[in-house]
Amino acid sequence: MERDLSVGCKELSRMHPRRALAIRLLALRDHRFREICLDYGEALSAAEASRSASPSKIGQAEEFEQIAEDLRAEALKYLAEPVEPSALRKQPGTERRRK
Repeated sequence: MERDLSVGCKELSRMHPRRALAIRLLALRDHRFREICLDYGEALSAAEASRSASPSKIGQAEEFEQIAEDLRAEALKYLAEPVEPSALRKQPGTERRRK
């Protein structure tokens, strides 16, 4: 199953619009940050699914929301760290092909 990077990145960018470009670049070019974004998006999706499943899943939804908040904080901490210039260079296989 392929994981969807866009959910986490879009939400982080929506919440922190001034950092949207940095979020996008790091997600494309830095494996560690990309994993944080993927996990963040999955936690958000799981929280939403739990909330909409049934009232008995509220506790589970709250756990996923806490995980998502922890991952958001981790992403912001990562964004605050100095970035090595090599991390911003295009990595082989990350370019999109134009049609």
